[in-house]
Formats: sequence, C-alpha cells, structure tokens
Amino acid sequence: MPVLTEPPSMGDVLKYELNPNYTREVVTLLVGMPYPVGAVLGKITASGKYKLATSGGADGAQTANAVLLYAVDATLADANGIVLARGPSIVSRAGLRTITAAVTDGLDHRLTISSNLGEPVPLGTKVHFLTLVRSDADRVEIRHGAVASEVTLPVVEVLG
Repeated sequence: MPVLTEPPSMGDVLKYELNPNYTREVVTLLVGMPYPVGAVLGKITASGKYKLATSGGADGAQTANAVLLYAVDATLADANGIVLARGPSIVSRAGLRTITAAVTDGLDHRLTISSNLGEPVPLGTKVHFLTLVRSDADRVEIRHGAVASEVTLPVVEVLG
C-alpha cells in the first residue's frame, strides 16, 4: 500500500489569529523561486514586492515583516501570495524552515536547509533564510550567516 504524505499547510504555521480580515494581506512575491508555506518575507522598498527576508540586504527586504500562509510558485513570473502581516496571531516555530549548515565557496554561499514539515527543498532553489535564535511574545531574534538581527512582529507569538 502506498504511503501518502500530506503537504505542508497554513495550519502547520498559523495556530491562531483574531481576525483574518485584519491580520492578512495579499502581496506580490518577487519572481525567481517557489516560496514555501511559512516563508519569512521582507518588503522591497523600491517596488513594494516581497521576497525572502535577508539580514544582509539593503533593499528593504532585510526587515522581516510577513509570513507566507500558502505555498506560491513564482519561478517564472511575479505571483500573488497571502501573508500574515500583523497580529494578534500565534505562529508555530515548527512550521518554519531553519538553516542547518552554511558553507562559503569563493563568492558562492551554500546553505543546507532542514524542513520541519518534511517537504523537500527543490534543487536550484534560491535561499535567503534565517535561523531562529530566540523569541519573545512580540519579537524574534534571527541569524543569517554570522550576522544576528532582531525583527519585530507586532503582537505575534511564536510557539515552541
């Protein structure tokens, strides 16, 4: 008998939100990659589009301010996605992907990603992701490479 595996869903990331009409927004995701459920996103200042949050950037996306609630494939073109943009909400740590290894090879940075949801990360996926270091009720400390930064998610709680 074949084994069926349920793909990751919004319920793996979002545990509670007071009012979806207030906490969620439809945003435009930057072309270039498939975005997984639970991706932490930053807004590019110049275009208003969202991409994976990167602590070392200077385009505005270095400030994480949204969590993607449904997987979106933006490999070939910009795509719309539904995000959790504000609280009050409760988000599960188990639904977020984490960096498990990082290697620098010349100018190329390689990251090994572990998916808590059991979803494989496709080869060739562009990854700019963050490692959770510490979290409180209203903020999350994250690390990208050797740089630590603090991101404020208003009234969003991260459960262990």
